[in-house]
Amino acid sequence: MKIWFKRMFSRNRRKNARRARPRLLAYYWNGGTPEPHELRDVNADGFYLLTPERWSPGTLVMVSLQRIGAAEHDLDRSITVNARVVRLGEDGVGLELVAPEEAVLCGPRSGAVNGADQKTFRRFLQRLLNN
Repeated sequence: MKIWFKRMFSRNRRKNARRARPRLLAYYWNGGTPEPHELRDVNADGFYLLTPERWSPGTLVMVSLQRIGAAEHDLDRSITVNARVVRLGEDGVGLELVAPEEAVLCGPRSGAVNGADQKTFRRFLQRLLNN
């Protein structure tokens, strides 16, 4: 029971190993032309996005991730995911993946639809790690 409470109230609840400075760029729409942003780290559950944006926790964001240096014709060059802000930092935001079905349940005004599911995201990350 102690372990459960400790884990529940821990500031660091990450379950999966993170990859620091992945070779990915992130793009999201904020009303202007999407610009590339770096990721501080990524794991199978989400990522930390280096950005000046400070969305409120719980905000849904659709993010396109693109492998740096991937060939233009490479089918595994990019992936689009739905993510929810879970924490704010001085240099960015922590985001967790949201299943496409959950994003649709948030309503048509959320703008978060058509993102990849977690299984597809994990395959994308695995190919990234193998390169």
